Amino acid sequence: MKILQQVEKFVFTSFAISAMAFIVCALCTQLAFVYMHFTKSDEEQLKIANDITWKIDGRWSDQPGNIWYEGK
Repeated sequence: MKILQQVEKFVFTSFAISAMAFIVCALCTQLAFVYMHFTKSDEEQLKIANDITWKIDGRWSDQPGNIWYEGK
């Protein structure tokens, strides 16, 4: 029974740490975009947003940089 409790504690701790790391990354990204907004870096914001969209969105799956790209 003790091993099961240790595994359960490890899984919960790993999930909690992963969730907190994700939240910290999201907040840092948000702060970077807020900083760019106030420094009038609109072109840089647009470039970053487009790069992320083009890598993730399936509409550009024929581009080599897209995660859905299947080289034929």
